[in-house]
Amino acid sequence: MRCSESVDQFEQRAFRRLSYPLYAWGGGFAIRHELEDELTWDVATITEDTNLIWRAADRFDLEYRLVDARFRNQAPPSLKAMIKQRRRWMSGTLKDNHILPLLYQPLTLTRVVSWGFSPAIPLLIIGASFVPGATVSIQFFELISTALLVVLFIYMLFGLWAYRKHPLLWPVFLILTPLAVVLHAIGAAWGVLSPIEEFEVTEKVAPETVEDVNPELSEGAIAAHDGEDRLVRDSADEFDTELFRD
Repeated sequence: MRCSESVDQFEQRAFRRLSYPLYAWGGGFAIRHELEDELTWDVATITEDTNLIWRAADRFDLEYRLVDARFRNQAPPSLKAMIKQRRRWMSGTLKDNHILPLLYQPLTLTRVVSWGFSPAIPLLIIGASFVPGATVSIQFFELISTALLVVLFIYMLFGLWAYRKHPLLWPVFLILTPLAVVLHAIGAAWGVLSPIEEFEVTEKVAPETVEDVNPELSEGAIAAHDGEDRLVRDSADEFDTELFRD
């Protein structure tokens, strides 16, 4: 069995209803060893995890199940690295989209474009307000964009609860939500407008560095952790009172 990194991707809970999971980047999966050996990782792609599960679904009668499990994951070490990572994800998705059946291709393309250009919706509404006779269209866009904005904040609340952030911190994260969306969208839009062809590794911080900067961790604590409980909190129900620590 092979396991990759995992994060709390709420939308991935619907993937089990699909024959082809829409992506694997930013999430995680486990696959039988014999399937991995037959498929191999020796392919020309820059989104190797998504490419593998798409090829698996294309070649085999794939059963996809969601596992309620927790894996340790590390975010990119900087905003620049995060933006470049999102660019690679979108570039690879567009390049490998042909692996999917025709029915799925518009779905993945719509997701890519909507992610990359969602911050431009308010600008479109403002621009349309100067076009004669566009009142009905403006009202429609305002309704849809408002509904999507509400969903966005609901997703954030789910994340705050999953990471057990203290409710007193919630207003700060909710205020920062639009900024976070724009920063993520920059990389996605970059990948659509200027796709890359070469794989670039997203550098991560060594466990020793994490232990050095976190006073609650002793030397070797990460390697010794069995993954059953929280690494820095005694209880899974304990609230985190710091802004940027998970």
